[in-house]
Amino acid sequence: MRRSMITRPWLQEGVLALLVCIGVFALYMADRDVVQRSDSIWTLQVAMSLIREGNVNLDEIEHLILPSQAGTVLRVGDHLYPWFPLGPSLLITPVMALLDLVARGVRSFDLYLYVTQNPPDALLGLIELTLACGIVALTAGVLYLFGRQFLTRGQALLLVFVFAFCTSAWSTASRALWQHGPSMLLLLLALFCFVRAEKDAAKVQAAGLFLALAYVVRPTNAIPVMVFTLYVLWIYPRMAVRYLLWAAPVALAFVAYNWQLYGSILPPYFAAGRVSLHAALGEALLGNLISPSRGLFVYTPVFLLSTLGVYLKRRDGALTRLDLAVLGTALFHWAVISSHWLWWAGHSYGPRLFTDMVPFFLYLLIPVIAKVAPNRETPALRARTWRYALPFWLLAGISFFMHYQGATQPATVRWNWGFEDVVPNVDQDPARVWDWSDPQFWRGLRRARIGVRPEAFVVQTVAGQPDVQELSLRLYNLGDRPLHWRALAPAAVNFVSHTAPDQFQLATSAAPGSAPIAGESSRELAFKFDVSRYPAGPHSLGGILLQATAPGGAPLVQESAVVPLSLLVEHEPQARADPMQIAPAASQPNVPAAAGLISPVDILVDGQTQQPNATEMRAIFGAGWHDLERSETDRWRWAASPAYLLIYSAAHRRIHLHMAVAAVHSPASANGQGDRGTLRVTRAAPQGESGANLVIAPRERAEATLDLTAGWNVVVLDLAEGNYRPVDLDPATGDSRLLSFALSEVDLVTE
Repeated sequence: MRRSMITRPWLQEGVLALLVCIGVFALYMADRDVVQRSDSIWTLQVAMSLIREGNVNLDEIEHLILPSQAGTVLRVGDHLYPWFPLGPSLLITPVMALLDLVARGVRSFDLYLYVTQNPPDALLGLIELTLACGIVALTAGVLYLFGRQFLTRGQALLLVFVFAFCTSAWSTASRALWQHGPSMLLLLLALFCFVRAEKDAAKVQAAGLFLALAYVVRPTNAIPVMVFTLYVLWIYPRMAVRYLLWAAPVALAFVAYNWQLYGSILPPYFAAGRVSLHAALGEALLGNLISPSRGLFVYTPVFLLSTLGVYLKRRDGALTRLDLAVLGTALFHWAVISSHWLWWAGHSYGPRLFTDMVPFFLYLLIPVIAKVAPNRETPALRARTWRYALPFWLLAGISFFMHYQGATQPATVRWNWGFEDVVPNVDQDPARVWDWSDPQFWRGLRRARIGVRPEAFVVQTVAGQPDVQELSLRLYNLGDRPLHWRALAPAAVNFVSHTAPDQFQLATSAAPGSAPIAGESSRELAFKFDVSRYPAGPHSLGGILLQATAPGGAPLVQESAVVPLSLLVEHEPQARADPMQIAPAASQPNVPAAAGLISPVDILVDGQTQQPNATEMRAIFGAGWHDLERSETDRWRWAASPAYLLIYSAAHRRIHLHMAVAAVHSPASANGQGDRGTLRVTRAAPQGESGANLVIAPRERAEATLDLTAGWNVVVLDLAEGNYRPVDLDPATGDSRLLSFALSEVDLVTE
């Protein structure tokens, strides 16, 4: 690998580096939807305090700090100071001073007053994003010049492309004033010095300044400070004193400030005790490499080829002590970030804690870049090139997609927060970083998915309660795209503040859900039922069926959800303050195994009454069904067409649905009931409906074969002869229900 400027003058290369900066900056600023304000929340405020007040405390914005942000500040005596390092604020202070001067002179706008009177908002977010993009764009320009030490112009531009759009430089460092942006720039400048020192040893001394500044910016940079200081003492002993002298002003100022403020040479954020051999160290080491939401090689798989770069140099006998120092730094960095208890990096995107090492991984990648885009091509060389180019472009393409997601999809930021009471905050449940069913990089692309909480209701009350009880559940869209919904319930349940559309003005109680639910949002749905109509004992009220469709017919991950309702009426009140007790089921999603859940007595499984704790199969009545009626010798349950039977199965299985028919509507009959009818039995499925037409008659049994899938299955029973109202045929009955057919028993017979 040749190190030369390929006969290009520095001036021309400098102009090209400037164009690289401008181009990267423009592309970064083209999408401003994602601002990852977290550790950087008070970075602008500290800079403005330094400019106007000559200090770095945050006393002037204490009134803006919310209780949830208490961990971002530190009280020392009577003053508030930022918890996070001052380095980023110090580095942007000259730019903020210029911006403040221009704002006051041109627009008569007092930036300091705005910053101290307003919490972080869109304007401050835009300023922060602009500065962050500028720092990373400047790093890209420096990287171009760095790459030209080894590569042709085209190869160096390819190296810049990988940096700018295939790494956390894009998805993390450019999205906020994290410590990582300045850290990358300073570490790259230090590495540049070491590379130039291989030709001119005097160049190594300036690396001391850049490494000292890098440590002030971010404490994990103690690793490159130590490794490269030892490297200088070993390789450039005559330059060691000058190297240390370049670092001394920064180090002395840093120590003096900390001693004066904290009585210690290090601030609390830099304390060594924040890393340890904790119990989850093994998980952290693996998680930082391969977990679906934090793994370096998941989000930046192109860096797998950095190991190939080391191999190629070793094979060619070109592996230098600088290469070993760079490799050792990256490995020690991996160990240190994994030793922190918050190894998953809190609220961030992908492998944030590896961002500082991006320049080092790129340095190790340079031999592969040289193979991918060789300076001269012959047929033989072209054939060898494809062996490197194919995996390189494949891994670079994946890396681009991963970091494009983080840089442009706000949903990837929300992944950290969780979602109401359905998905926990990642800091409360860090195991989420291992969940391949919800990886952070896929946020913003998920199909709509309906969910509901509570997943079941078990209501306990006392016999004779006169009140109509009103309850509520919450519908969730667990995807990123909007969905339309409707809710269907048995006749005993009525929805509140919803008017059913014409097609549901039957015995079915329906809420149409006219307004769609946006991605990652929810809607409350209230319903009520009359407790006083039920005698003492257990009662299954059936289940509420929630159905979803996506605009334009787009596919959904989950098209329906079921909420079973159970009622336990006691003879006497128990020792509790409230006679009505609502116990939402503590079950897994779509598993009807909640404690106290009651099954209807007229639905059997393999000829047996359903067991209270059944988890393999359970069935309840849904929309269209009325309460169970009894005589001295018989029982029956009327339904209006269409009637929904809700069957849960723990696995795919085939069943035979046996129905004992008690009555059938006939339009030609004077009393509305006849001796024969045609019943359509259908199992609704995402791929379409499958079913059969059955001829049914009173006092006979009908059978349909159904293939069930794992989870809730929706079976629709629809009589071709339709419905009737008894009161329309005989006003004396006073029965205004819609009736279609009645069953005395349903039996689910498994194969």
